[in-house]
Amino acid sequence: HFVRQGPDENRSIEETLDIGWRLMGMLPRRELKRVRPEILEKYYKASRELAREKAAEEEADEEHSAEEAETAEEPADTA
Repeated sequence: HFVRQGPDENRSIEETLDIGWRLMGMLPRRELKRVRPEILEKYYKASRELAREKAAEEEADEEHSAEEAETAEEPADTA
């Protein structure tokens, strides 16, 4: 369900695999016992880095949205 593609999406297999690896990158490596070590070596580190970058981007977006909301709430100086 985590990588489900909606009827209006046209995602490539590579994009779907990237999503899957980002999800797996959220797990500790020791939990991925059924994945061969050479596959983990090739894709896991990159997926962890992508997951961290994505989290940082989302955090920055949330902070930016909060700042915009605060600015919108400030009363206009009409004096």
